[in-house]
Amino acid sequence: MKLRKVRTDLLLKKAITYRIFVTCSQILLMWLFTRDIYLSTSFSIIWNIINTVEYFSFDYLFARLYKVGKND
Repeated sequence: MKLRKVRTDLLLKKAITYRIFVTCSQILLMWLFTRDIYLSTSFSIIWNIINTVEYFSFDYLFARLYKVGKND
């Protein structure tokens, strides 16, 4: 089975767009509960930085483990 080459530039654009959407949604939701925009914004940004690092770390390890994206 021949696997296609992974387009990292497209994955990066998708991840950035998704994270912006999720961050805005989290800020709105947290603000509705706390009514504190500073707390809502800081929580959402920190949480999304952590999630982004976890996401790319998992993808990297998964790709290395199963050799996904290689054209061998």
